[in-house]
Amino acid sequence: MKIFRHLSLKQRMNNFIKQVQPLLLISLAYTSALTDTTQLRFANELYDRKDYSQAIVEYRRYLIDPLNAEKDLTTTYLQILRSYYLSSMYSGGINYIQSEIKTGPLSDDITTMLKYYCGLFYLKSGFPGSARTVFGDNTDHPKSIILNTVSNIYLAEWNKADESLFKLNNQNDPLLISTVNELEDLLNKTKNVKLRKPMISGMLSVVLPGSGYANTGKYQTAITSLLINFSLMGSAHELQKNNLFFTGSAVLLIASGWYIGSVWGSVSETYKYNKNQQNHLADKFIQEHKKYLCVEY
Repeated sequence: MKIFRHLSLKQRMNNFIKQVQPLLLISLAYTSALTDTTQLRFANELYDRKDYSQAIVEYRRYLIDPLNAEKDLTTTYLQILRSYYLSSMYSGGINYIQSEIKTGPLSDDITTMLKYYCGLFYLKSGFPGSARTVFGDNTDHPKSIILNTVSNIYLAEWNKADESLFKLNNQNDPLLISTVNELEDLLNKTKNVKLRKPMISGMLSVVLPGSGYANTGKYQTAITSLLINFSLMGSAHELQKNNLFFTGSAVLLIASGWYIGSVWGSVSETYKYNKNQQNHLADKFIQEHKKYLCVEY
């Protein structure tokens, strides 16, 4: 009798499980779908509120969540990359992209997109050489070729910039054609920028200490350097006249160091000035095409 009751209870449990199992599967699928849309919607709301750092966290959580079976990977990755760009977290974006590419596997389209933004982040971080290396892998991607040309302009490598620009001939997209035309204008302008000669700046500072800074428009620095040089030299002379040879020699040594520093500083400042004149035009080009080159893809 006890065995009969035990078997009867076991059979009842089995029947109950068979009846409930489909409902549990439906409930689990519904919960998964609900979690999927809710999590993605929350990430999009953070992005719309311009809370980009938190949006990145939620998008990445959405990608790795095993309950999110059907993901729009391309759109989600694009939103993550946009968030890194719009929050100016370029180094964080580079590290994330390198990690994702290394972890893989990813589709060719997503890999191309990740490399494009990696190059963009290098460019915005002031590393055009690294940017050019990354863009060189995306030889069939027009926007990568555009930013590769810009990288060569930053590096003042005009022949490579011409070669890169040549690859953008025979395009059909009107917006792309317009951008390429403006890029060609940028290249011609940067080639023809009137640069200051560092040698002249150095010679001016040799003749009149600090005056080389005036060659780049830094008149206040030039006057300050001139006054300090003359003050130190005058003090050394007065000390020597008063037989304070040790102190006078020490001040003269300082004055000599300041004099040599003003010569070297004016030369260095001229190189920096020339670079900034060219970079200013390239920076302006990227800023004017920020939506097309940086936010859209």
